[in-house]
Amino acid sequence: MNNNYLKFKLFIIFFFLIFPDFVCASLSEKKIVVSPFKIESQENLEFLEKGVVHMLETRLKVPGHSSVVFSSDNLEIESVKADYLLEGTILVFGDSVSTDAKLINASSGEIELVFSQFGNKKGDVLKHIDLFAEQIRTDVLNLAPRQGNTGVSEKTARYVPYAEPQKPVIWRSPSFDTEMKSIAVADIDNDSKNETIVLSSNMLSVFQRTGNSFKKMSELRLASGNKRHLFVDVVDLDADGTQEIFVTGINDDTLEPDSILYHWNTSGLIKVADHIKWLFRAVDTKSYGRILLGQKTRGEGERRLKTGITRLKMDESGQLSPAELSLPFADNIFGLAFGDFMNNGKETIAVLNLKGTLSLYSFDGRELFTSADTYGGSGSYVEYKGMRYNRDSGYQMSRIYLQQRLFASDLDQDGKTSLVTVKNQDAAKGLLSRLRVYNKGNIESLLWNEMGMAPKGRTQTVSGYICDYTIADMDNNGKKEVIFAIVSSKGVLQKKISRIVSQSFIVKGMMQPF
Repeated sequence: MNNNYLKFKLFIIFFFLIFPDFVCASLSEKKIVVSPFKIESQENLEFLEKGVVHMLETRLKVPGHSSVVFSSDNLEIESVKADYLLEGTILVFGDSVSTDAKLINASSGEIELVFSQFGNKKGDVLKHIDLFAEQIRTDVLNLAPRQGNTGVSEKTARYVPYAEPQKPVIWRSPSFDTEMKSIAVADIDNDSKNETIVLSSNMLSVFQRTGNSFKKMSELRLASGNKRHLFVDVVDLDADGTQEIFVTGINDDTLEPDSILYHWNTSGLIKVADHIKWLFRAVDTKSYGRILLGQKTRGEGERRLKTGITRLKMDESGQLSPAELSLPFADNIFGLAFGDFMNNGKETIAVLNLKGTLSLYSFDGRELFTSADTYGGSGSYVEYKGMRYNRDSGYQMSRIYLQQRLFASDLDQDGKTSLVTVKNQDAAKGLLSRLRVYNKGNIESLLWNEMGMAPKGRTQTVSGYICDYTIADMDNNGKKEVIFAIVSSKGVLQKKISRIVSQSFIVKGMMQPF
């Protein structure tokens, strides 16, 4: 027995000395379990499934270094002592295809690689699999690229080594015992630092954020009575280097716009003009720079908001007049944004209509996209004499609820323009014609793909009503943030409480907590 045991030990030692590379390679061989790719298509695409299997096996199976096991049961990972799990989905819609896949570390459960790619024909799926397999070889298995394949072009493939998502920087202001209506961020005193302008029911306030502090610089009480103040917008309309502050208001007696223009000087906010008969919205454009749009409320007869939207200019005397640029396809001035939303180098116009539908238009009025989902949701409204008649009080007033802002942005600096919008949820689901009860909401980022605007990321749903938001450098650190005002209360008739939240960016596909 002892002699046999000694001989066995000598044999093992001899084997290690003669074949060290073989032994080490065998011990370090990586096993990859491949789950069948989910193919979503109305056609029978069995040829694709076979092609995927063949390509993965030939490209990832390297004797002594890596092996491939095909399984329909993920529990087989433990039985074969696999190192990685590979799974994916192939979506075929018409002639276009989308391939999504990920490589998961079997022991830790962490994602090592993610892959997402679009193609214009079904055969592109095989090219996608080839690209992904090559990335696994080079980045995970530490193998040299296959002969004739020197790497993957970043222009055609969109995959990256997976990393834990960065958490955005989130800041919250103290709560205020008021109902905020609108906010804007701009440098209104020409000190090269942005201020935050806050419009509440009967107050216009100016704050400046430094670090975590939120210091009030000025506050001005607004006339109330028969006037409702809705929105605040800031733009240097006359190009004199000083920002104009426009407060959109409605006179509930005349049912007409009753807006105000302010300037800032050393003593604070100064009223320049009052009782202006325009609704206002400032927007950024590539073609014209930052501009001011205007809209009347009274259309033909007594019809409300059946009016055109136009660009406004200011002359030397301070008078406003319509300029070039008409947007006949938009039904309200407030849900508009300009940007390269299709990421093809061409500026388009995003419109959020009064019903909450998102659309994209070219400058010549061609509709390029319409959403299936609804967005926005605002508590601000204009009233008009409706069709309902009461014998005692005559015609009853009806309300048109206005819309939220839209923004074109690249907050995550990936070189692609996203469309940012609010999505408030009405507890009454719009069934109450004279009341909106928004009890929760979030901000969403949408990105264009071959099928239209698709969700890219969103914030966590917050309790309360997001009354307004903007994208700007609020804390003057050189980086833009998403800044929004939240109004909450314990009940419809209870006291309103408001606060402002800023978030450095919206993580792709993630819900970020506040």
